[in-house]
Amino acid sequence: MNKISDLKNSFSSFSLEKKLRIKELGRPTPDLKIEKQSGGQKSRCRKFNKTIYNKNTWLCGCEDTQKLFCFVCVLFGGDDTWSQKGTDDLVHIWNKMKNHETSKVYMNNVFSLSILGRSNIKTQLNSAYRDALMKHNDQVTKNRYVLNKIINCIKFCGAFELALRGHDEKEDSENRGIFKELVNFSAELDKDLKTHIENSKVFKGTSKTIQNEILECMLDVYHEKVKKEIENSPFVAVIADETTDVACEFQLVIIFRYLCKGRPVERFWKFYQPTNHQDSRFKTRLQDDSRKKEALEVCDAVLSQIKTRFSFSGYLVASNLFMSEKFSTYRREFPETFLNETCSQFSFLNKNQLKSELQVLYQRDELSTSSGAVPLSILLNEEGLNSTFQETLKLLSILITIPMTTSEAESCFSMLKRIKTFLRNTMKEERLSALGMLSAKKHFVSAIENFNNEVIENFATKKERRMDFIYRKL
Repeated sequence: MNKISDLKNSFSSFSLEKKLRIKELGRPTPDLKIEKQSGGQKSRCRKFNKTIYNKNTWLCGCEDTQKLFCFVCVLFGGDDTWSQKGTDDLVHIWNKMKNHETSKVYMNNVFSLSILGRSNIKTQLNSAYRDALMKHNDQVTKNRYVLNKIINCIKFCGAFELALRGHDEKEDSENRGIFKELVNFSAELDKDLKTHIENSKVFKGTSKTIQNEILECMLDVYHEKVKKEIENSPFVAVIADETTDVACEFQLVIIFRYLCKGRPVERFWKFYQPTNHQDSRFKTRLQDDSRKKEALEVCDAVLSQIKTRFSFSGYLVASNLFMSEKFSTYRREFPETFLNETCSQFSFLNKNQLKSELQVLYQRDELSTSSGAVPLSILLNEEGLNSTFQETLKLLSILITIPMTTSEAESCFSMLKRIKTFLRNTMKEERLSALGMLSAKKHFVSAIENFNNEVIENFATKKERRMDFIYRKL
């Protein structure tokens, strides 16, 4: 992602290639922490909302200064407020944006960015440029091939919980660790990889730093896929569990449970190491008499909310509506009590519509042998009946999404302990989470189309690399 602090006063000195890369990446839109108090009798606090970026195509933000800028004016120069100083005046931001959009300098800058690169088409089309471009892209293909092989080795080690690092990784060591030995073994079978390992002075791809960066990119790609699945799911449940690992570190695991193509799935998200959870701090707080009463009141309020909002009685009652062995009984006498309690628990359901849909389902002999909510949900989805039985599927989605019992969190902690044991060292959260993801969700990762290519793209664009991984275009 572009950074405003890197672009100010520097864009004009960049090469055409770098300018085009900046144009391709586009404006940075970070979530800023700006708060401004509006004046007047009815004073109120205005907070920055990231949706402001959607109002136009030029507004951008700087995380370093926590201010807003005009992307095209930062690149080509213009009004100091929008190109150099930035603004955090949320009270008058709309008027300022409107006035800026009508300025000639702004319009000229938009035009300049739009035609950037096109004015040099004739130069770019000459044979020398084409030859250089082809040579560059050929080298990029080779570099990406090598990185793809290294990614495969990391995936293999992660999937089978094999240590990435050895006791002694020096060149003359007899045991340099499974990862490096696996790369060397792969090189013996692959001439191109062997040539790279033996001759490259810039990027071998086997260092601890590169390992961590690749793992981080893998986790990013995995998270993006999970986010897309969640966006297409009507409901999502968050499963959180904690334990103390072998190093006596407090660990929290987050799992998401939701429906994907009508089937319930549980996706590991990541491990967290919460801060400020030391025993000494808890002891101090418990001994603070002034906080005891306040803590008890909070506990009472939390317990009350838990009983009200998270009681599973509604879940158990609703599940009775889909007990196939009782369908024959429900045909003669509809379960009004179960329906009323269910709709009372889940007030967003359309009671009349749900009743009509259930009455139809109870009359179908084909469903009398179904064995629960999941098979029924899959059947309705696969037969294209989701629009006809909307309320039924909505209720089924809730029942399936709510995790009554699950071993996913426990399995993740078992995996966490194994990972920490064989690595024998402390790790950053991102590295630990990435290894956990490769182990717990190896089948999901292997099913992601072009996973390695997306990891390479992420790796190439995160920061400047000494080896080229990005193709150039005419």
